[in-house]
Amino acid sequence: MTDDEDPEEPFVGLADAINRVGKQIISSLSPREHFVPEDYVDYLLTPHWRDVRQRAIKRANGFCRKCRKPSRYLEVHHLTYHRIGAELESDVIAICRQCHDLEHLEQRRKKRL
Repeated sequence: MTDDEDPEEPFVGLADAINRVGKQIISSLSPREHFVPEDYVDYLLTPHWRDVRQRAIKRANGFCRKCRKPSRYLEVHHLTYHRIGAELESDVIAICRQCHDLEHLEQRRKKRL
């Protein structure tokens, strides 16, 4: 990196993306399940979450774990929020954006039933 390069540049827009996903997650939960901490967005910026996320992406080996299609960009989806901060490998899954959006749509649909 040269002196005139901004070290934060790769993270431009990251907070907005995290807020978007965090709001989708929280809105998809029923009131009984709404135990996700308000600082969830802050949690997604922690070294612990980055490690959990990177391991999930590595396990996926470039393929969405839901549709099995190759994907250059994978998002990590919580299958459960019961162990936030101490996730098991089975608590998260790396999926493509389309499948991630569908997961949250399905959660919202189930909540309405």
